[in-house]
Amino acid sequence: MLKNAKFILGRRIAQIQRNFPYPIKQKILKMPPIKTQHSNTYLVVLVQHKTFLEGLWTAWNWLFFLKEYLGLIFVIDGEITEKERSQFIKLFPEGEIVSLSSQINDEFLSDESLDKFYTNHKFGKVFLLKLSLQQKFNILFSDPDILVFSDPVEIRETLHLEQGLYCTEPGCSSFDPWIFNRAKDLNIKTIRDFNSGLLYIPQNYLSTDLCHELMKGWSVAEYHHFTEQTLLDVMMSASGAKALPLNEYVVNSQGMWFWQADIDYTQVKARHFVGNVRHHMYLSGYPIIKRTLFRGIVNEYKTSAQN
Repeated sequence: MLKNAKFILGRRIAQIQRNFPYPIKQKILKMPPIKTQHSNTYLVVLVQHKTFLEGLWTAWNWLFFLKEYLGLIFVIDGEITEKERSQFIKLFPEGEIVSLSSQINDEFLSDESLDKFYTNHKFGKVFLLKLSLQQKFNILFSDPDILVFSDPVEIRETLHLEQGLYCTEPGCSSFDPWIFNRAKDLNIKTIRDFNSGLLYIPQNYLSTDLCHELMKGWSVAEYHHFTEQTLLDVMMSASGAKALPLNEYVVNSQGMWFWQADIDYTQVKARHFVGNVRHHMYLSGYPIIKRTLFRGIVNEYKTSAQN
């Protein structure tokens, strides 16, 4: 009884921590602008209106390390407001801010199964966004709950190469058995400990033919929360994608309960703050970035302005 009460309380506290309006989120709006490159390799950050500020943090954070290599496509799921456009341009004057729907290759929607997936599945449009953009560019895709704490050298050295990259989520059971059974029939080895929040996808790395084979006959009756992630697991595996170092590119739930310690960030290059540890992005991640990367670039920006 006491054990159950402990976890019920823990879930309630975690919910409050995740949704608290942390003032530190606004600090990104005071940062100096970052110029991006005109390139065939783009950082793609996908946000909703409610995660717009988090997306700015994530984009600025990645470009702090990789601005010499990447252009920026900032994608909003919905119509872009004038306030969002203004705030984005101030930080990324050469970046692109676009709506999700404007980036989808309409040819995919002529496929009945993909059209159903796009229309009826929560992450259908996310999947087709990634598939569409990788037809045009090399893309470094990042969810808006990912932070980078030091030079992501493994990613930097792979940009422009024909080698896909992904993060491992140890013990992950977040996969769609319907898609995995399709992969088995096609003799494709699956990854399983795969997380789709951070991906490097070279141009045309993902096979659209394989996509059609995997999704043939899909209907709402086959709905599974992790279909998008499972599709990318299979398609990245089929193309020979490699995992980023597990202890440096972290995806886990350590610190999800208020009685648990957060991770040690000393050796971490990037962390995906998945839902049950999202509060640590505000409580630990942003403060680390603020006192390290932000402080250094603000001082540099002031010195440059004085000269």
